[in-house]
Order: sequence, then C-alpha cells, then structure tokens
Amino acid sequence: MPKGMDNSTLILDAARRLFLEHGYAATSMDVVAQLAGVSKATVYARFESKDQLFAAMIEREGHQQLVALEVDPNIPIEAVLHTFGKDAAALLLSPSNVAMSRIVASEATRSPEIGQLFYANGPAKLIARLAEFLGAAMQQGQLRSAPPELAATQFLAVIVADLQLRVTMGIEPPTTRKRNVIVAAGVEVFLRGYAP
Repeated sequence: MPKGMDNSTLILDAARRLFLEHGYAATSMDVVAQLAGVSKATVYARFESKDQLFAAMIEREGHQQLVALEVDPNIPIEAVLHTFGKDAAALLLSPSNVAMSRIVASEATRSPEIGQLFYANGPAKLIARLAEFLGAAMQQGQLRSAPPELAATQFLAVIVADLQLRVTMGIEPPTTRKRNVIVAAGVEVFLRGYAP
C-alpha cells in the first residue's frame, strides 16, 4: 500500500479506473480488489455491494471536481464569469467526466438512485455554487433580479452550447481555443440577457 493511503482510497481509486475503462457491468469487486492490492473481504468490509462502491466513487468525484468560484468583490463580474466558465466547460467536457456521464446514464435506468446521486454530487453542486454568486450579484445590482438557480443553469447552457452533447456522442472534442471562444460568447450573451 502506498504510504499515507488507506484501503478505502485504494479501493475507490481502483474502482474509478476500472469503471471508466470497462464500464459498470464489466467491473467486478474481485477485479477492484486485485487492482487495489487488497482482499475481496476488505472491499466488502468497506462497500457492501458494487452499487455502494459505485455510489461512493461518484460522491468522491463530485467533491474533487467541483469548480472553485472566485468571489472577490474587487474583480469585475465579467472576469469572474469568464474564469468560472472556462473552468466549468473544461470540467464538463473532460474525457473522464464524459465517460462517467455515459456510465451513469446507462445505469440510471436500472438504478435511478445512481443518476440522482451523480446529479446531486456534480451538476447540482456546480449550479448551487454559481447560483450563490449570481444571487449576490443580483442583490448588488450588477445583474437584473431573477431566480439565481435558473440563471445559473442558463449560464452553464450557453458556455457549453452543443459541445457537451457532441462530446458525449463521440464527436471530435473541441480544441481549447474553440471552447474558450464559445465560453466568451456565452458570457457576453448571458450578461446582455441579465443586464440590470
């Protein structure tokens, strides 16, 4: 075991790798145990089932991937949204996030709670973080008043445009330059729509 790592971390790291490489159905607890370098009994002692292991991995992914939103009041709102937009688009379009979204979508029919867990630990937290910032900007008169959660979802929609769908469908991913152009255009559209 690498120094400083506990068994749960090793198991979750192995599970993440296997789920992303092989999908949910093709990943077994035995193979997770082998890759993690622990016994099958150790895996089951920490995670009672593959569903529970998958859920724990999704929850950890959500915590690790949440985009930090700079809220320094001295920074103009446009600059904050550009930075947040670039970070959020990079996260939403990342190969690992797209792969995880595909796996969750395929499993959600069988286990709807998996889809709910993924949404609650990823997109919902991202929306809540942005909504909090936008709500404060609305109170300060920097943006027109509107439901902050709706504004946050609209912002995320305009900064990724159709790119998320295209990447999920296996169409060639955009270059960083193209992604940044779309984010910049999205920020401009959003600020015009929510101008005070």
